Amino acid sequence: GDVEVRARVRSAKTLDGGSRFLAGALEDGGHFTLFRHATGIVRGEFHSATGSYALRSRGPGNVLVTQQDVSKLPGCGNDGLAGGPAGFAPALAERPRTAPPMWAAAGRGTEHWRRQSGLPSSGADAADSEGKPIDVLVIYTQRVEDHEGGLSQVQATIENEMAKTNQVLENSGLSHRRMRLAAMEKVDYEQRESLGTDMDN
Repeated sequence: GDVEVRARVRSAKTLDGGSRFLAGALEDGGHFTLFRHATGIVRGEFHSATGSYALRSRGPGNVLVTQQDVSKLPGCGNDGLAGGPAGFAPALAERPRTAPPMWAAAGRGTEHWRRQSGLPSSGADAADSEGKPIDVLVIYTQRVEDHEGGLSQVQATIENEMAKTNQVLENSGLSHRRMRLAAMEKVDYEQRESLGTDMDN
């Protein structure tokens, strides 16, 4: 059946090249991101009490929505979600926090968390790196292009991931830090079945 989610947009950005990126909170305590590339390709993620969903363009005017199995995600703080949709909100509420929730608005709450954790304020960090983006080169293979469904899909995915990374930095009180896509380039490399092997290579 259909799943309805109600959301509040907390960040809306127009990126270089005309792409749009939205991020915010869901009323059940979850969060979402939505990216529309300048070419019209859509990417998105919704993590709510009803489940986790991914949105992907599969052609002109065609967006595929798939439910994700969060139990197959790596650790990284997702352990509390493995019990399934019913345990989503309580699992997040009851877990001891080592970081502010990723959908928390940056500001006084984040600064309080930083002080409690013994970290310098984001303002102190800003003085050291004001206006210095971190340039990123993204390389991809033919296998990635085949999997994504073409060059424009690859570009949309890369730009979406960069936008999400910058949103996470902003949510964490590190809005003075920013990733900048320096270039994306296809490489002649045959991927292995092991990420570890690829990293070593």
